[in-house]
Amino acid sequence: MIKGHLIIIFLAVMFTCAVQSKPNIESESESTLVFTMWDLKSDKTFVVDLEQSISSILRGKSSSFHVDLKTLINSQFPEVIEDFTLVRWGVMGSLQPHDGFGGYVASYDAPSAPDDKSAYPWIAQRINRIGRYLNSGLYSKGNKNGKYEISIRELGDTAGHYATGWQGNINGLTKKDMEARLKKSTSEMQLWSVHIEEIKVDKKTMTVVPEYITQKHGNLFLTTSGILKFTKE
Repeated sequence: MIKGHLIIIFLAVMFTCAVQSKPNIESESESTLVFTMWDLKSDKTFVVDLEQSISSILRGKSSSFHVDLKTLINSQFPEVIEDFTLVRWGVMGSLQPHDGFGGYVASYDAPSAPDDKSAYPWIAQRINRIGRYLNSGLYSKGNKNGKYEISIRELGDTAGHYATGWQGNINGLTKKDMEARLKKSTSEMQLWSVHIEEIKVDKKTMTVVPEYITQKHGNLFLTTSGILKFTKE
């Protein structure tokens, strides 16, 4: 009888882990970029793993891509979204520093760019908070290829809803600079990264002195039909 219970518990844990797969910010080979959007019509937040390597982006090896978000979301959650006419959206991701390499990637409005003049702890906090936001919800198993996991959050989820869990809550990354609204048929953002190239310690003051590389990678476009396009710089 006890064996039977143990088998059931084991299978339940396996199933739960499969359902709860999440974007990774710890692994250099697995950390990926995500699209996040607040649909004002349904008052739901959508977080979609874009399967684009953060490590490649930070190293300047990003390539152009496009994703049909409406088809992707509705294939996993049928008829949950009608269109993208009344949304707030952004793109982000981060990678914890390993051996002095790591950083974050985020979309910015055309006049804006990352604040890379902050002291070291602030950059580290941004990386951590991006991870906290991305991992705060349950994710689908993805499509038939096991990719493009999606998380849907309600307004009551203060840690994960776009309006409450993201805007202004990621140190120095605020909706004023990072949020896009659709204008007519499309809206545009720029993709930037702040890359921690090396972390040194000032032996006289024993303070951390990081060396950053800030880079613009290209432009992001979102259409009212739900097509997200990235064109390389």
